[in-house]
Amino acid sequence: MVAADAAERYGFRLTPLPKEFLEQASSLLRTDVITLANPIDLGLIFDFDLYARIVEECLRILSPDAVLLINTFTLVEAERAQKLAQRVEEIVEGSGRPVAFCAYSQGYETQMTQQHTNLPIFAEIEDAIRGLAASRDWNSRKERAVETTSETSIERAPNETRRLLSGARVFMADEALSLCEQYGISIARFEVANGPDAAMEAADRLGYPVALKVLAAEHIHKSDVGGVALGLQDRVAISREAEAMLTRIGHPTRLMVQRMVSGGLEMIVGGKRDRSFGPVVMLGLGGIFVEAFDDVTFRVAPIGRTDAEEMVEEIHGKRMLHAFRGRPPLDRESVIKALTSMSTMLTENPAIDEIDINPLVVLETGAVALDARVLVTGKQTN
Repeated sequence: MVAADAAERYGFRLTPLPKEFLEQASSLLRTDVITLANPIDLGLIFDFDLYARIVEECLRILSPDAVLLINTFTLVEAERAQKLAQRVEEIVEGSGRPVAFCAYSQGYETQMTQQHTNLPIFAEIEDAIRGLAASRDWNSRKERAVETTSETSIERAPNETRRLLSGARVFMADEALSLCEQYGISIARFEVANGPDAAMEAADRLGYPVALKVLAAEHIHKSDVGGVALGLQDRVAISREAEAMLTRIGHPTRLMVQRMVSGGLEMIVGGKRDRSFGPVVMLGLGGIFVEAFDDVTFRVAPIGRTDAEEMVEEIHGKRMLHAFRGRPPLDRESVIKALTSMSTMLTENPAIDEIDINPLVVLETGAVALDARVLVTGKQTN
């Protein structure tokens, strides 16, 4: 009943089993001990190969939206449970249909089972059905996402993208921003300098005021180590701040000189590759607010325009995009475009494990990325 109740809460309907399936299942079971119904309870039958056959017949005859397999096993059955998970993974790959594997056991057997398969292993029925619902919603969004993807995709530099995404590492801000720009996300203009003199020359070309930031992979939070200076108005200020930063960091590093962007609302647009759900897109208030208010929402990628619109509406900070005390409304459309671009970036590049644009400054017209972080695993295939 727990599984049935959870399934109903997540919008699944347990359909009656047709005669063909009942006959096929009975021939496989060769027993009159259990009563065949939906959900199917195999009782005291501990034939792990049979479990996989039942899953196959469910998919073949019933053609369901999803299948939930709950496997309770002991320590001595752990190896067979691992083989069952691997077989279910093969069934999923061959059929293209979602099957959630929920494992109940004592000790660390469940975690050990996960180490032997790429199929997500769930420890709770509620989590497994939530995963199936996410997979169902993802598939239903595929067609909607196609149109949006074609609108937001731009001519990118394939060779440069492959170079950036080769090898496991953390991108520095200049690389991360360049990758975002390849996917149609506007960025604040910047140049990279090797020292104070080069930083001054870069600022002259970019125009004042500028921000100065250190570029060092080990300093993800640059402001925590004194690696950010904002609103620099002239060459003297740039020289002074560059020298001070390099002294604080204590080793040779590069500097990023970036045009200042004033006004607007700081938001965060990001994504990660979740072990259970795959690529997930995130939106929330950015800057200092992301940790202060935890006002974020998520969707499994790929997402389309409708999904992006829903995400904007779900955060409490959406009111800050509206007209406020004489200030015109901010460009909500630019946030939607950034979300669909982020979705495309994640789905097209399996090597990306995590990505954050923080802040994405939303202006009256457009939105501009000021800083970004990308974690790459080096994996190039889904």
